[in-house]
Amino acid sequence: MRIGSRYIQNLDYIIRLKSFWNSIKELSVRTEIIINVLNNGGPMEYSKTKYKLFPTLSPYISIDRFEKLKEDHKFIMKKIQNLFNKDSAISIVDIGCGNGEFLYHLKKAFPNCKLTGFDLTEEFINTGKNFPGLKGVRLEQKRFS
Repeated sequence: MRIGSRYIQNLDYIIRLKSFWNSIKELSVRTEIIINVLNNGGPMEYSKTKYKLFPTLSPYISIDRFEKLKEDHKFIMKKIQNLFNKDSAISIVDIGCGNGEFLYHLKKAFPNCKLTGFDLTEEFINTGKNFPGLKGVRLEQKRFS
């Protein structure tokens, strides 16, 4: 019985070692890509590609972020609500909008508002464009220099 458990222990160690090695190889390939991007395109180019390399890195790619208004957004929303009534036909631009989650809450609060959002990261913009709650909101990938 002792030999069997020792064998299982070694097998478990080998499996974990192989998984660790595969992770190292994947990280090495990604690191090489990052270094190449930084050398050829600089930090702005890296910023645009890092979420393609690490798709789970950013919470902005998740639709769950639309559900609850963040604290800083609550503060800004309250300021806007103090300035304009619900039926105002105003235009608001969000530069660095991420996936458009704040624009979503603005749209709910100000249905007659013209909303536009810009962000550098294509994946964030695509997440917003695919979210049904942002229909009619202009979202665009743009780099401001």
